Amino acid sequence: MTVAVALLVWVAVVVYAMFQNLHDLSGQQPRQTVSADPASRSELNADEWHQYGRASYGQGYSSLTQNTLKNVYAPGLAWTYSIGDVKRPQHLTKTSHQLMPLKIGNRLYVWTPSNITIAIHAATAQKQWGYDVNSGLNPDRQHQTCRGVAHLQDAAAGTDGDLCARHVDMPTADARLIALGAKPRERCAYFGDDGGLVLKTGMPDGYHCPTSPPTTVEGLIIIGGAFNDNVPVYSQSVVIRALDIDAGELVRNWDPANPPLTAPIDIAGGESDTASSHNSWSVFFVAEAFGLFYIPLGNQLPDQLGIGPSFIVEEHSSLVVAPNVKTGSREWVLQTVRHDLSDMDLPAQPMLVDPPQPDGSQVPAPVQPTTQGDIHVVDHRTGPSHWKVTEVPSSSGVIPDDFTALTQPVSALSFTPDPLTGADMWGATMFDPLACRTPLHRVNYEGRHMPPLINEGAPDGVATGPLQGRGSALPRGYIAGMDLRSGEIA
Repeated sequence: MTVAVALLVWVAVVVYAMFQNLHDLSGQQPRQTVSADPASRSELNADEWHQYGRASYGQGYSSLTQNTLKNVYAPGLAWTYSIGDVKRPQHLTKTSHQLMPLKIGNRLYVWTPSNITIAIHAATAQKQWGYDVNSGLNPDRQHQTCRGVAHLQDAAAGTDGDLCARHVDMPTADARLIALGAKPRERCAYFGDDGGLVLKTGMPDGYHCPTSPPTTVEGLIIIGGAFNDNVPVYSQSVVIRALDIDAGELVRNWDPANPPLTAPIDIAGGESDTASSHNSWSVFFVAEAFGLFYIPLGNQLPDQLGIGPSFIVEEHSSLVVAPNVKTGSREWVLQTVRHDLSDMDLPAQPMLVDPPQPDGSQVPAPVQPTTQGDIHVVDHRTGPSHWKVTEVPSSSGVIPDDFTALTQPVSALSFTPDPLTGADMWGATMFDPLACRTPLHRVNYEGRHMPPLINEGAPDGVATGPLQGRGSALPRGYIAGMDLRSGEIA
């Protein structure tokens, strides 16, 4: 009888626990309209979505009024469309579909992980055309990720009836940039070599892979990329390149390992970009009014080992940087991790907002989320955060010849959870938490910046965090709001 009662209690506790979530934090979304039509740089129709964040400011805001808080759950399903590009055994391990479709006129532009562009009628879901760039499935390449394409209106191409007056620029997994006529689905022959560029030209050997759409400003196409993680230090660079929007010629480059030199390198003369410079795989945004574009950067290979980097490499690791649109010179940087040993790449496109100041004025500010959960609201003029940034002691203990930074910056605006403890371990039986606590105590876990250790590595998840991907993304199934005036989670 005693055993039966114990089992019943155990089942009841397990069932109860299945419907509890200790991570939830209730709040109330403000309902007043702050601005019905916030500035977004682009004069778009309400039903248009021309860039990853709708327009270049990255706000992801639509002024459509048909759906409201009162009827948002009422509309039925209008249509579905299967892209047919599902992950199969022959696909790369890091194959993912992170697409933000573009809507221009009555057409949606979709870009699949296998680098197939599909144009769909927005009202009927009828396929207009498809184009496969044949980027292949090289097993030595890590990333087969797609966040979208860029749509450009090219004045040099002529009237809207011409082949490439409107074209779609597609970054490919094998490091090409393809310009395709938006209506007739044919390459824009004047761009690069018959409508395409090889982006790894002038780079050391390795795997350069642009996973996000390029950004356009003042006749330039600006594009970065990713590299294979955790590989030898001499590998492909991920220099930020600015290309002529008409011909695709290199106008300038911004190399995180050599930022003062922004003039195009002499590729024909044998010059090459710096090997293994910092990756920049997320989405940029442009603020033409300020003459700046904003780039979220990651760290340098081999990601979780910091032996031997130069001062300038350390200075440009895991930060958001604002180069000048006209010159490419660096105006300011805001570093979010020092001597990054945890692969804390900045994971999301910044977005521009107008937070109120203590004196009642408004100063446009890029908002940059970080992998570790901080939110930095940055003064666009000089770079410091509007909110207090505290220096906290860093983790200790690294492999020989490496070191940890003395302190790490932590923003007052943060979704960072408390460090894991043994009390956070759980399981279906009493033995499961014990099995988890043992390795946690063995590695002497110290929080979000804990470095890898010899023979022990680091706890799973050390290179991930509360914020990943699109700027407002939280762990799967979560959404959160933060009041930029008070710092409270709404």
